[in-house]
Amino acid sequence: MPAELDNYDNEPTALFVANQIDEWLHILHEMNDAASPLDLLTLPPEQRELFTYFKRRAALLDDSSLPLSTLMRDMAAYIGRLEYQRETARHAYERGYADHEADLSALLFGETYKTLRDMLSALKHTVKDK
Repeated sequence: MPAELDNYDNEPTALFVANQIDEWLHILHEMNDAASPLDLLTLPPEQRELFTYFKRRAALLDDSSLPLSTLMRDMAAYIGRLEYQRETARHAYERGYADHEADLSALLFGETYKTLRDMLSALKHTVKDK
């Protein structure tokens, strides 16, 4: 498995796919550039049909690959936003919990704190005795 797919949280899969499509487009353009100087008339007759077929298929790939790459990049951006929202929500929950804990601790001063401490101490001794 490619390293980019090992941990989805580190890099969205859509971005990996978009990068792969870009790489394939680059290879396709290199192949088209290499094939462009060839003249159909100089090819042997049995290769002309195959070469024409290759050029048609390469053009079809080129036409459909760019929109797909753009779509995958957009999906990667959306996934990144969702991950950010998930982290933001998690941090907000943790902050809220910490604040709630601080509020509860603030209530436990004076007599209430002494009562709770005595109860916990008694409970601790009861558990040790058993």
